[in-house]
Amino acid sequence: LELDRSVEYLQYIEDINKFSDQRGICWDETTGNYLTNQKLVSALKEICTNCLGGKRFSIIGFDACLMSMIEVATLLRPYADIMV
Repeated sequence: LELDRSVEYLQYIEDINKFSDQRGICWDETTGNYLTNQKLVSALKEICTNCLGGKRFSIIGFDACLMSMIEVATLLRPYADIMV
């Protein structure tokens, strides 16, 4: 494990807190990009329409508990049969 000493501690804390009020998944801490609920729905709609020929996913699984909230389940309903 090697520390990145090019970033000062207070700047690091400030950078972390910059996104604390943001909600999303698939965070890229290098660029600060992430998927919001709206971007997730847009991506799933595009995939189901153009790649799956109008079909739905059988299963969509998440690996973190906050990703499986009822709000996300409601958004996924048109695009998947099962959410884990």
